[in-house]
Amino acid sequence: MKNLLNITLSTIVALFFMTSCEKNDGAEIVPEKEVEISNKEMANDKNPYDKTGAIHNEYLDFFIKNVNTSEEINLDRVLLITEKFYAENELDYGGDEKERYVALFNTYAEAQEIGGPVIDYICRQYPGICDIITPSPFNPLPDFNFLSSSNGGTSTDRTLEFIEKVKSAEVKLINDERLEGEELETVLNYFAVARYSAAYWHNVAYVQKGRSPWHGPFTEAEAAEACHVCDVVGADAAGAVVGGIAGPVGAGVGAGVASAGAVLEKLWRWW
Repeated sequence: MKNLLNITLSTIVALFFMTSCEKNDGAEIVPEKEVEISNKEMANDKNPYDKTGAIHNEYLDFFIKNVNTSEEINLDRVLLITEKFYAENELDYGGDEKERYVALFNTYAEAQEIGGPVIDYICRQYPGICDIITPSPFNPLPDFNFLSSSNGGTSTDRTLEFIEKVKSAEVKLINDERLEGEELETVLNYFAVARYSAAYWHNVAYVQKGRSPWHGPFTEAEAAEACHVCDVVGADAAGAVVGGIAGPVGAGVGAGVASAGAVLEKLWRWW
């Protein structure tokens, strides 16, 4: 009886340690789940230009459904897509709007032609704007590289924290009262697009994946970059700054075009 008891106790102890090890091993290899970030989480109702970011995301969805990514993309095609986007959303798109978009897209084209980051060209052409988006004492955004996987954690956690930092900066800027009028509008558009863009590309890369037609070209580009999402979100925010020249809706659409250009760079023939 004593031997049977010893055998039974030994078996229970062995099973306990085996179960514990299996649980520990499982906990170590199961990755943390990435979660889709909702429009509600992207939004900031304290920013009166929040809609700019929403338009950016809507335009990207519309753009990828209306472009053939196996063919070259040029300015004429982008203008047609933009006109269709305005029509489907019942927005005014007359001669003035088209003329402003031609000027806007030509600005992007010139920036691409001379090489280097678009933002560098924009700052040379519009130094007053870049004094606003890269100023002191206003440090308008956390570093876009905050979104890089090298910072650890999940993309969901990094992106949500990035969004919260931007919202906090927006509130401080609005309450500061040192910027007003067009300058304040420009920076608030910049903020709005940065939030929505960061969430949009997180959702594409980490959650939607193959369900998004953007995923293939995005991951191809990402493989060649240290942090492609950082570059794309930065391009979007810069696009919002210059896109404002195309009118109230232009900042969102302009940012969307900059975004598409950054992802589909190999297909894009700006001229």
